[in-house]
Amino acid sequence: MRGIGSPVGLNLASSCLEILIDKDYYSIGRWSFPKPDNKVLEVLTEEILDCFDTLRITLNKEKSLALDADLCHQYLIKLAEWGRTAYQAFFGEDRPNKILTSRLNENVAPTFVSEVMPFPWEVLFEGSEEDYEQGNPEMFWGLRYTPARILNPEKDIADYVLEQAQPSDMLFCLHHRLLHAHKKERPEIENLVRLTAKDRFTLLGTACNLTNGKSSDPLGDDLLKYLYKASHNMLHFACHCKETRLGDKLLISFIKDEELTENGLVLELETYKFLLRQGKFLCQPLVFLNTC
Repeated sequence: MRGIGSPVGLNLASSCLEILIDKDYYSIGRWSFPKPDNKVLEVLTEEILDCFDTLRITLNKEKSLALDADLCHQYLIKLAEWGRTAYQAFFGEDRPNKILTSRLNENVAPTFVSEVMPFPWEVLFEGSEEDYEQGNPEMFWGLRYTPARILNPEKDIADYVLEQAQPSDMLFCLHHRLLHAHKKERPEIENLVRLTAKDRFTLLGTACNLTNGKSSDPLGDDLLKYLYKASHNMLHFACHCKETRLGDKLLISFIKDEELTENGLVLELETYKFLLRQGKFLCQPLVFLNTC
């Protein structure tokens, strides 16, 4: 099973339809409607996540992504079942349904503004009963549109558009013993980031100059100081994490000359140091944290 995907374009502020999710109601533009009870959302979220978890268990058991087509279709129908239930619970009434169907298309991103309980909006399924019974993938919002989230309502959507318009600049932080992340994940992520000549992808190492030209080996604190002054707008951590008395500690390798060695230098970045430094990221980077 390779999955179903489609390219995601950059949306301008004018091409977004804001859907404000509040405690007791939600709004589409100037129209407000009662919101489903949080308990209903919890149940729907759990069922959707259970579908993905069951799929994960099956993949691990088979040790392959090439699952039987009929089995994949069964999972698709199950996701469509809960996705359609969620859509009907939110937008099933005549008025909100008409507003959405008249305003949404492939160039308009439904943009959820919410500080309340998160929900996997991409799984919303707006198709008919026949579409659901057939598991029509084109009816999932994640493939039909480009759902977006604003988790900080105090920030204007135009700010996000300006940030997204900048060239990609990712810092990839890796632990040297995670060979799969180095040999498999890193090249694929780099290809996603380097779409234009202006985009940059940097492996944490000598190119980052953590010690400002000094010959000594860098420390975790040097990494934090570097992050606060660097221009990276994406950070990807594929590393180990250790629990300590003072909190979590990230274990990240400092890669010299692009080579992984068994006794490579490992930086220890304690999470409490973020409170100690009280710095501020220049570009408010998108952070991917993949640790264990």
